[in-house]
Amino acid sequence: MSTRLLAASAALAIALCAGASAQASVVVFDDFESYVNSPANGPAYGTSELNFAAFDHLTVQSGTVDLIGADDPWNLMTAYGSAFVDLDGSTGQGGILRTAQFSFNAGDIVTLEFDLSGNQRGGADEWSYGLETTGPTQFLNVSVLNSPTLGLRNLGNLGPGTALASGSESLNYDDPWRHYAISFQAGNAGALSAFVGTSSHDNIGPLIDNFSLSIGAAAVPEPGAWAMMLMGFAGIGSLLRARRRGPVLAQARA
Repeated sequence: MSTRLLAASAALAIALCAGASAQASVVVFDDFESYVNSPANGPAYGTSELNFAAFDHLTVQSGTVDLIGADDPWNLMTAYGSAFVDLDGSTGQGGILRTAQFSFNAGDIVTLEFDLSGNQRGGADEWSYGLETTGPTQFLNVSVLNSPTLGLRNLGNLGPGTALASGSESLNYDDPWRHYAISFQAGNAGALSAFVGTSSHDNIGPLIDNFSLSIGAAAVPEPGAWAMMLMGFAGIGSLLRARRRGPVLAQARA
């Protein structure tokens, strides 16, 4: 391959790599690590605390949850860091973790994701997760990762509605840590909150870590990337045309 063709190909490759400018922003993220390292929280069991509610960006709704730290007396395990949450607190009422309401624009990509495992002690728990909007919303390009009910597939366009949720699902105690996600592109502007919770009522529930909600515009090529792609395509095209003309000119001179 000639030097000029290599240069043109390299320009195109760089443009393609840099072309997508992801503008989505994480509006809520909690890995629960900061709480177990703060003595102000007054932990009841070392770095763990029963019926914990002092989250920075999440509210405990209709029940209670337990904060679990590295030295918990129940021998629970997370695959991520040293802190996580038991969604069924110690009051016999399973809890729901919910975000505040956030606005979104038409065309925005909204994604809820988190890591979840079974309760690691026995039995099974019912749980659910999803996104709830304040008004009718066109849920476009819906996709779900690892939901036992919906499966890993693109669900397409589901609007209009006011909730995009998993429904009640059963999670066995020995189900391993998995990454779950649900995402859609908004067909209109609105506002929503995200939630993950359980209806368990025996003080042992699913375990959750790395709760994240992101909202933002779909990825688009930056203007500079467009220019680089056009230059790359043009350069490769002109060199290929020159190569095709080469043998014809050589035969004419012969």
